[in-house]
Amino acid sequence: MVMRMNKELAERIRELQNKDFGSPELQVEVISLLELLCGIIVAQAAEIQALKDEINKLKGEKGKPDIKNNKRDADKKPNEDKMESGAKKKWEKRSKLDKIKIDREQVVKLDKTGLPDDLVFKGYDEKVIQNILMQTDNVLYRLERYYSKLEGKTYTAKLDGGLDGTESGIETKALISTLYYENRVTENKITSFLNSNGLIISEGTVSGILTEEKSGELSRIKNELVKAGLEGSEYAQIDGTGMKVSGKNGYATILRNDLFAAFYINYSKSRKTVKSFLTAALASLFTVLVGDDAPQFKSIAKRFALCWVHEERHYKKLNPVFEISKAELKRVRARRYGIATKN
Repeated sequence: MVMRMNKELAERIRELQNKDFGSPELQVEVISLLELLCGIIVAQAAEIQALKDEINKLKGEKGKPDIKNNKRDADKKPNEDKMESGAKKKWEKRSKLDKIKIDREQVVKLDKTGLPDDLVFKGYDEKVIQNILMQTDNVLYRLERYYSKLEGKTYTAKLDGGLDGTESGIETKALISTLYYENRVTENKITSFLNSNGLIISEGTVSGILTEEKSGELSRIKNELVKAGLEGSEYAQIDGTGMKVSGKNGYATILRNDLFAAFYINYSKSRKTVKSFLTAALASLFTVLVGDDAPQFKSIAKRFALCWVHEERHYKKLNPVFEISKAELKRVRARRYGIATKN
């Protein structure tokens, strides 16, 4: 690779002798070559230093210390990346009474023992005491049964409200889901909490409520949200990363645009896996799929585009020396990201 690059550079340099040195085109070509040569020199210097450090380590010595420059960028203003806070607002304590749901009211009588006889009623002082009651509501349902001698069949009443086929009421299921999904309480802690408040329920039942009983409904809601998000935009972005799934190596894939974000956890990142959740029906809802250069993301949508983050990585690797090259890099990046440049 280095030999081929050196030959190409040598050929470009040899061609310069036959050109007009007064032409602007040749000036650009010379600057381009010098920038390339400077880049090679910087890269080789870093590689040489790394090799020297490795040799010193093998000899039992220390390599060159990596001391960061603490000089602030002259062009960067202090707090440039921070949001302007503006004038600080004066803090005022607000009343909680208008936010608290009042469940019941109780009048507290004044004990008039030993008080003057000319007392005149002047209304009430109000004080809200917040409290929450944890009590069981275990119901024994007596389901009527009827037998038809003519049909030789028994008919039994059915429970309404999603109670058929379960041992837990809808309020208990809602509480379990709230504790787990919103408050990050583990399944065993939820089980202990419910048992201490009068419910005889196992950790397996709690797990079943969170997964099996809700899986169909949650999958339906997820698919509806993803479909609605894709329908509202012409593009979608996709990316993935490795992660541990139940102690095994797995893969997380995120599909998003400005309207939604959906996460998919699998044990594989193959194209077959991606297509399993990004079906043809979903892929037809948007025109462009944006991602990195991973092969599993290609040929799913009508068009595939590299994300700007990956393109920007190439620009960040450039370290121009000449002002004209710096200005050109700035111009290209500004045009790519729609930022106006100053003359």
